[in-house]
Amino acid sequence: GQAFNFINGVTGAIEFTSFVNVENIAEQGEYANFAGLEDIGNDRFVMAIEPFKITANSDQDNTSAFRDRAWLAIFKLDMSQAPENRVVLEDVVKDDRMSFAVARYRSSRVSTIGKGASGDIYVFSPSAMISQEKGAFSTKPSAVLKFDKNTLKFDRSYYFDLEAKSGGHKVYKVYAVGKDQFILNMFANTDQSWNMAPANKLALFNAKTGQFQWINGLEDPALIAEIGTPYVEGDEVFVPITAAAKSYVYLLNRTTATFAKGLEIKDLGDGTVGNVVKINSYK
Repeated sequence: GQAFNFINGVTGAIEFTSFVNVENIAEQGEYANFAGLEDIGNDRFVMAIEPFKITANSDQDNTSAFRDRAWLAIFKLDMSQAPENRVVLEDVVKDDRMSFAVARYRSSRVSTIGKGASGDIYVFSPSAMISQEKGAFSTKPSAVLKFDKNTLKFDRSYYFDLEAKSGGHKVYKVYAVGKDQFILNMFANTDQSWNMAPANKLALFNAKTGQFQWINGLEDPALIAEIGTPYVEGDEVFVPITAAAKSYVYLLNRTTATFAKGLEIKDLGDGTVGNVVKINSYK
């Protein structure tokens, strides 16, 4: 099953743990791995599902039989229940216009869902390759759908093919940066999109209008070692990036899709900058 630990924000201690069954919830004969978590109000949240076939032992191929489908699990937090039962799986919604909305980095799962300005959830499918030898996992392109937080369904009128917009590149990571805009970290090469394939080719995507722009002002993707999580304050978007053995915090121009190099971060040794956060000062 899937465990959910609820952390006390002051003490950092686990207050309680709830458990949810993962077998046969998306499709019969399959189990679910989850990635990404977005609050949709009314004590509910959603997570994307990566499916796997239930097998008798670890030697069998557990590749899903449902390769051309995306799922979101809808959970409700019910504090009236015993701690282990407080997370309730209410529904699993699915859509056959694209493949699942989870990326991978080594053995880790990476979120590719994010919240728009109205609170709806945008769901991005990497549609990545299994490997260089085995080719594509799905027949569907890397794309994006919208989950309506009010109807709790996918919006059937919303769909964008990101491979078509990008000239054949697939999505690797997704960062919501406000105003219905997302920074998309795309796989660098159109013929390489498996786990650990070269990425770090950045685009700015407006989920409301469908506008797709490659971001200018960076080193070649091959020279970029790490792109950290963006920090957003009002209209400003700051992104820590390590490239060509130097680390800078870049400021994004939302209109022109251009990065301006800002503060250089020195004395990292062989390290990189993963996040930028604001620290409030207290007297």
